[in-house]
Amino acid sequence: MYNFQNNQQFITDVAIPYFLGAVSKNFISVMYDLDGKIIIATDKYAKLFAYNSWNDIKGKTLSDLYPHENYANFIDKLSILRKKVINEKRNITHLLYLPFNNSSFEMMLGYHFPIISPQGTVVASRAIIKRINMINYSIKINNHLKNAASKKNKNDKIYKLSARQEEILFLLTIGFPQEQAAQYLGISRGTIAKVISEEICPTFGITGSNSKLLIREVISSNFFNNIPHRVMKPTVIEVADSFETKYYFNI
Repeated sequence: MYNFQNNQQFITDVAIPYFLGAVSKNFISVMYDLDGKIIIATDKYAKLFAYNSWNDIKGKTLSDLYPHENYANFIDKLSILRKKVINEKRNITHLLYLPFNNSSFEMMLGYHFPIISPQGTVVASRAIIKRINMINYSIKINNHLKNAASKKNKNDKIYKLSARQEEILFLLTIGFPQEQAAQYLGISRGTIAKVISEEICPTFGITGSNSKLLIREVISSNFFNNIPHRVMKPTVIEVADSFETKYYFNI
């Protein structure tokens, strides 16, 4: 066993050299120190924030990369997740939802894990992030329902929902499972299920809570002209301890 005099020596002599081979590769990854400052990252990670190279973001924190006040809660959640990884010495899988230009969502699967020295001390943490392809109804809205008011067919059915019902229905339509929709909106899964079965489905003339039929009717009736304002927020959701968890989103 190698004897490292301190954590920084292990990071300098082992963790960084191990990471260097991945810097120019075509995937997204970043390593943080215990204070949340970036030690090293792939260039592709840096380019997410319009930087040319990982060297441009070295020493920065998530607050530096996401300076807009709308991201404060998002950053707090990521910080809590990172501290769990460090303090509990465990891997955490999470989903990231990022809105863009009020017209689409980007979804990513993140795997965050501790970097532990031979002495058993956590010296840093690392995240590997993968974009997930999903059937993105928000893109359909942007591409096919632009100027929707003028394009609506006279025969299209008109359904009236409350703001909360619209939020739940939109998340369901773009592929959120009920549990994740609940986490996204800060309510219980039971509330989501009740609203769908007792409020939304009856409004659309659907018996029970048949999600497939509901979504089919939502799309065929051109229900959404735009994305509900209150769901356009960056969100992080912890979903599992195992990176092997797979998620499939289908309409």
